[in-house]
Amino acid sequence: MNISILPINFDDLLHCRGVESERVEFKASWNPATTGPQVLRTICAFANDYHNLNGGYVVVGVEERDGRAALPPVGLSAEQVDAAQKWIHGNCNHLDPPYQPILSPERLDDRLVLVLWAPASDLRWGWPEAGNALKEICGLFPRKCVAHDDITDAIVAAVTARAKANSLSHLPTEPQHDSEGLPMQMIRAARETIRFRLATSET
Repeated sequence: MNISILPINFDDLLHCRGVESERVEFKASWNPATTGPQVLRTICAFANDYHNLNGGYVVVGVEERDGRAALPPVGLSAEQVDAAQKWIHGNCNHLDPPYQPILSPERLDDRLVLVLWAPASDLRWGWPEAGNALKEICGLFPRKCVAHDDITDAIVAAVTARAKANSLSHLPTEPQHDSEGLPMQMIRAARETIRFRLATSET
C-alpha cells in the first residue's frame, strides 16, 4: 500500500481541487538533461514564493493538457522514479542556500508518478524587493499572452547577465547537451554580486 506524505489528497491535486492551478506544474516524463533543470527552476520559484502562492507542486509522469492533468497518466518506471529522486536531492543540495522539496512517489491507474511538494521558504535569495518588482511586471502581461514563469526566467537572465564571468556558478558543472548542442545548465550569480549590482544600478 502506498502511503502519501502530501498535505493534499493526490486526486484533488491532479484535478486542482483545493489548490490553485498556478501552484501545480505537470511534466510528462523525466529526463535529467531537460526535465531536471526545468524542475529546479520551478522548485526555486515555489520556494521563494514571489507570487504569494504558499509554495507549489510538480507532478512528474503526468502530461499537461490545457493547463490540466491529462489522464490516465503517462507514468514512470520504478527505476526512473528512483533516479529522479536521487538527481533532485543531489542538485537541490547545491542550491544556495540548500533547499529540499518533499518527494512522494504516488500510484494512479497502476502507474507510478513522482510528486514534488515545494513549500514556501522563510529564506530569500538576492534582491529583497524582487517579489514586488516581479508582481508589477507580471501585471503588465496577461497570463494568456505570456507565462509568468517565463517572465521570471527573463528577469533572472537579465540580472545574471550583469555579473562578471568569474562570479558565476553552474549547475550541473558538467551538463548534458540538447539536440541543438546547447548545454542544459543553470547559471547564476552569487547573491552578493546580485545585491551589489542592483544597489549600484539604483544610484
